[in-house]
Amino acid sequence: MNVFTAKKFVSFPNPAIDLCVFSQLVNGYGGIDITLVVVRLATEQMSAQVRNTIRFGDRLQEVRYLMKLERFVFPEAGSYEFTLYAGTEPVARTRLRLTRS
Repeated sequence: MNVFTAKKFVSFPNPAIDLCVFSQLVNGYGGIDITLVVVRLATEQMSAQVRNTIRFGDRLQEVRYLMKLERFVFPEAGSYEFTLYAGTEPVARTRLRLTRS
Protein backbone atom coordinates (compact mmCIF):
# COMPACT_ATOMS: atom_id res chain seq x y z
CA MET A 1 0.00 0.00 0.00
CA ASN A 2 1.43 3.36 -0.87
CA VAL A 3 1.24 5.18 -4.17
CA PHE A 4 0.90 8.77 -2.97
CA THR A 5 1.21 10.30 0.47
CA ALA A 6 -0.47 13.70 0.10
CA LYS A 7 -3.54 15.18 -1.59
CA LYS A 8 -5.05 18.67 -1.71
CA PHE A 9 -8.71 19.61 -1.76
CA VAL A 10 -10.36 23.01 -2.02
CA SER A 11 -12.69 22.30 0.91
CA PHE A 12 -13.63 19.71 3.49
CA PRO A 13 -15.58 17.55 3.59
CA ASN A 14 -14.12 16.99 0.12
CA PRO A 15 -16.22 16.22 -2.94
CA ALA A 16 -16.70 12.45 -3.11
CA ILE A 17 -13.84 10.65 -4.90
CA ASP A 18 -13.20 7.11 -6.02
CA LEU A 19 -10.16 5.74 -4.20
CA CYS A 20 -8.31 2.46 -4.79
CA VAL A 21 -6.14 0.70 -2.23
CA PHE A 22 -3.70 -1.91 -3.57
CA SER A 23 -1.40 -4.32 -1.78
CA GLN A 24 0.52 -7.47 -2.71
CA LEU A 25 0.14 -10.13 -0.04
CA VAL A 26 2.12 -13.34 0.57
CA ASN A 27 2.40 -16.15 3.10
CA GLY A 28 -1.29 -16.92 3.43
CA TYR A 29 -3.15 -20.19 3.01
CA GLY A 30 -6.80 -20.82 2.29
CA GLY A 31 -9.43 -18.15 2.95
CA ILE A 32 -8.20 -15.08 4.83
CA ASP A 33 -10.50 -12.36 6.17
CA ILE A 34 -9.10 -8.98 5.11
CA THR A 35 -10.19 -5.69 6.70
CA LEU A 36 -9.20 -2.22 5.53
CA VAL A 37 -9.49 0.43 8.26
CA VAL A 38 -9.12 4.18 7.60
CA VAL A 39 -8.51 6.32 10.70
CA ARG A 40 -8.13 10.11 11.08
CA LEU A 41 -5.00 10.30 13.23
CA ALA A 42 -5.76 13.58 15.03
CA THR A 43 -8.91 12.14 16.61
CA GLU A 44 -8.32 8.38 16.14
CA GLN A 45 -11.82 8.31 14.65
CA MET A 46 -12.52 5.59 12.11
CA SER A 47 -13.55 6.99 8.72
CA ALA A 48 -14.09 3.64 6.99
CA GLN A 49 -13.94 -0.09 7.54
CA VAL A 50 -14.33 -2.55 4.67
CA ARG A 51 -14.13 -6.35 4.87
CA ASN A 52 -13.47 -9.00 2.24
CA THR A 53 -12.17 -12.55 2.03
CA ILE A 54 -9.24 -13.46 -0.19
CA ARG A 55 -8.03 -16.94 -1.09
CA PHE A 56 -4.48 -18.27 -1.20
CA GLY A 57 -3.75 -21.53 -3.02
CA ASP A 58 -0.48 -21.99 -1.11
CA ARG A 59 1.93 -20.00 1.07
CA LEU A 60 4.19 -19.08 -1.86
CA GLN A 61 1.39 -17.50 -3.91
CA GLU A 62 1.33 -13.70 -4.26
CA VAL A 63 -2.18 -12.29 -4.09
CA ARG A 64 -2.79 -8.82 -5.49
CA TYR A 65 -5.46 -7.19 -3.39
CA LEU A 66 -7.41 -4.24 -4.80
CA MET A 67 -10.08 -2.50 -2.75
CA LYS A 68 -12.22 0.18 -4.42
CA LEU A 69 -13.71 2.81 -2.13
CA GLU A 70 -16.37 4.51 -4.22
CA ARG A 71 -17.55 8.05 -3.47
CA PHE A 72 -15.22 8.32 -0.48
CA VAL A 73 -15.36 11.54 1.57
CA PHE A 74 -12.71 12.75 4.02
CA PRO A 75 -14.46 14.81 6.73
CA GLU A 76 -11.48 17.06 7.64
CA ALA A 77 -7.99 18.00 6.53
CA GLY A 78 -5.18 16.17 8.32
CA SER A 79 -3.41 12.81 8.32
CA TYR A 80 -5.25 9.55 7.75
CA GLU A 81 -3.85 6.06 8.29
CA PHE A 82 -4.86 3.14 6.08
CA THR A 83 -4.28 -0.24 7.74
CA LEU A 84 -4.89 -3.62 6.15
CA TYR A 85 -5.55 -6.49 8.56
CA ALA A 86 -5.42 -10.24 7.89
CA GLY A 87 -7.71 -11.46 10.64
CA THR A 88 -6.60 -9.32 13.61
CA GLU A 89 -2.98 -8.89 12.47
CA PRO A 90 -1.95 -5.67 10.68
CA VAL A 91 -0.11 -6.65 7.48
CA ALA A 92 0.22 -3.30 5.64
CA ARG A 93 -0.03 0.34 6.66
CA THR A 94 0.38 3.76 5.02
CA ARG A 95 -0.54 7.37 5.73
CA LEU A 96 -2.17 10.04 3.59
CA ARG A 97 -1.87 13.74 4.45
CA LEU A 98 -4.73 15.96 3.26
CA THR A 99 -4.48 19.73 3.02
CA ARG A 100 -6.48 22.63 1.64
CA SER A 101 -5.34 23.96 -1.72
